[in-house]
Amino acid sequence: MKVIIKGDSIPAHIAAAHNAVERHKEIYGVSHLYHEEIYDVKYRGKRYQIEVTTNKASYIANVLAGHRKLSKVHYGSAA
Repeated sequence: MKVIIKGDSIPAHIAAAHNAVERHKEIYGVSHLYHEEIYDVKYRGKRYQIEVTTNKASYIANVLAGHRKLSKVHYGSAA
């Protein structure tokens, strides 16, 4: 399956995203479609949060560094 990394071009963020995708593959494999999982990855002394989603043909990793758009925040059962 294809690995897509969104959000950053900094080499440390890309390496952390690859580590998160590998952990996601170990835990879920190709199942767990369209559910987002957030992983805390420690890389070279710094911690990064990576959001990994599995689609039918790819793993998508978003580096959560900085602000997120409010449209991407889920509030659960908000009225």
